[in-house]
Amino acid sequence: MKKSIAIILTLLIATTLFAQKPQGKHPTHHDGFPRTPQIEKMVSDLSVMQKKKLETITTDSKKRVEKIQNELNNIRNQIRTIMQQDGDNSAKLFPLLDREGVLQADLTKEMYNTRLKIDEVLTPEQLKEFRSKLDAMPKKHHPKEHNKHH
Repeated sequence: MKKSIAIILTLLIATTLFAQKPQGKHPTHHDGFPRTPQIEKMVSDLSVMQKKKLETITTDSKKRVEKIQNELNNIRNQIRTIMQQDGDNSAKLFPLLDREGVLQADLTKEMYNTRLKIDEVLTPEQLKEFRSKLDAMPKKHHPKEHNKHH
């Protein structure tokens, strides 16, 4: 019985650890989106105003993402600690797991909203060029999808 509990606990901890965002970041990406200097390299003919708007968008998004990520890391540390404790700690654990899910959704929403704001700054031609170059980039953060093509 203790061996089964230890195996289940190990699997739960491993699942929580693997669910975390990778610590290393692709150099051209800021939480899923190219940084402003990279956008400038990927899109032709950005005006000075467009560059300023893109810088503001990415800087503001980075602040919001960092805040969410810090809370998410804190929650995940608490989850790991509780999962390593003996006994039934579900009253403490389950609300933390729920909060982790909300924060992960908040990160995804922030990335999506940032993409929408970037799209609004670019002209249709620039947006087409940007999407084309994004699609051509290697998908390092999605190994399962990447392996399907090989």
